[in-house]
Amino acid sequence: MIKQIHKFKTKHFIFPVLWFILTLLQTGLVFAQFNGNFDIEKHYLLEENSLDWKVYQPSKTWLYDWYNSQSGMVISVGSLSQEHFYSESEARLTAEFGDYFAIMYSRNEESFVRKNPVYQETEFRFGGLVAASIIGFPEHDKKYNNIGAAITLGKRWTWNYLRLSFLDQFFEYNDKNDNDDKNSVTDKYITTPEMHRMEIQTFIGERLFFKTDFGQEYETVFSDELTNETKTYHGFDYRGTLDLIFPDSWLFGVSGRKDFEKRDILPDLKSDSLPDLSQNLELQIREVYLYIWVTNDDQLSFGYLEQYFSNEINSSIELQKYEHTTKAHLYWIKQETRTSEVFQWTFEVIAGNVYLYKDNRAEDEIKDETTDQGKCKLGMTMISGDRAKLLLTATFDLDYSERRVWDGGGVQFQIVF
Repeated sequence: MIKQIHKFKTKHFIFPVLWFILTLLQTGLVFAQFNGNFDIEKHYLLEENSLDWKVYQPSKTWLYDWYNSQSGMVISVGSLSQEHFYSESEARLTAEFGDYFAIMYSRNEESFVRKNPVYQETEFRFGGLVAASIIGFPEHDKKYNNIGAAITLGKRWTWNYLRLSFLDQFFEYNDKNDNDDKNSVTDKYITTPEMHRMEIQTFIGERLFFKTDFGQEYETVFSDELTNETKTYHGFDYRGTLDLIFPDSWLFGVSGRKDFEKRDILPDLKSDSLPDLSQNLELQIREVYLYIWVTNDDQLSFGYLEQYFSNEINSSIELQKYEHTTKAHLYWIKQETRTSEVFQWTFEVIAGNVYLYKDNRAEDEIKDETTDQGKCKLGMTMISGDRAKLLLTATFDLDYSERRVWDGGGVQFQIVF
């Protein structure tokens, strides 16, 4: 529970925060992190997956414990379908050596539309309130090493924090990509991927909390001599939250997210067996919400969520073209009741409509429909003070009640220290 908001000094943060809010309103910013994957695939979502995503998101009260934790871990896993799980995890460890040196490790992974690889980062921080850092992570295959630098104001586990960073991914790829017993060199990066990132976490005054994570991956060009293809990638991803907080009373906020990736595969000589391909992959999520503390042990929350997903594949070959779009408009309400020091019970209902469009030329398949969707969640949380929480959930379909009710389960775990 959000019980107390301290009085924060924000003079160092107000101007960059206000500038970023204005820029966001004008352009709709975004960030991405490239992992060396140029594959163009037919990723898709089912109509009910937008509801699944919402079900497996942690409560706001959990997030505020996480925002100012020095070390810890948060995990969420739940069923999307008979074939796939949703999973999201973040872990971080911090060790301070005196007032002017710290080592930090972070690990992030999220798989929703597709399985994404784990991103790991080690940071060597030098300084106090203002600090400079070396960031990166080594790999067994040295050609996949990455290294970069960061400038920070404040510390990551405090309420007021700003970090600007640059990461050169695979910076040694061409130098380390040598002929050996296992590999014959046929490829190289014309331009290696570089990630530019800005993170802000701050209170504006005493009640208004602002958090954002924005980054951009500029165009990466890769030459594959074995297939006689040139492959390109660029992308960006933005996540932002703005909350107005009255502790032990209510919280009103908005949050947004946008991920975008563009891939191109351009053969030197186009043919039926080697066509040109391009892909635009996009995910947008917008949400407005209100949390009300009815009593010390009862919390009621409700909100509205929009989710948009699009995968568009174009090609010079007609049968290679593919388009998949989902648009969800959802309303939700949730009741959380604490019955003892250890147990809390959750009941949540999500309902709305989802539009799905699919044009799969290879299978001569076209879908264009809007369906009503509904889902409810029952959850039991076990609590260990302010340190750890474990939530076990069961979800049930409301729109297919005549055919099936059980829709799957999920687990959320958070520990901070």
